[in-house]
Amino acid sequence: MRAARRAVWVGTFDREPFIAATLRLGTWLSLSLLALGIAWCAFTNQFWAQPDLHGTNVLQLLTAELHAARSGGPWPTILLHVGIAILLLIPFVRVVASTWYFAVVERRGAYALLTSTVAIVLAYILFLG
Repeated sequence: MRAARRAVWVGTFDREPFIAATLRLGTWLSLSLLALGIAWCAFTNQFWAQPDLHGTNVLQLLTAELHAARSGGPWPTILLHVGIAILLLIPFVRVVASTWYFAVVERRGAYALLTSTVAIVLAYILFLG
């Protein structure tokens, strides 16, 4: 009975709308945060000196912004940096979603292995590189 239910679920699940919704949500969230941060800077006339982000990975950026938010840091800058971090994470989330789809839904080992390899490389670049 469970196998029959799984076959119906697999047959009705389409990857493209799932991936498109993931990309759309991430893009809109990122753009909203960026727009809010830019508008906040423009309307309050408060522009803070931006730290040098060269060599900073996404994990360090998000950790620094969380610390800044807890300590009452400049909110426009925090919003801008979190928006940039989300924008950088969108391709990674897409690859992870594709890996899940190939491994769980379609059960295609070769595709799952290939996309998981890409996800590992992206994770290294984004979080450790």
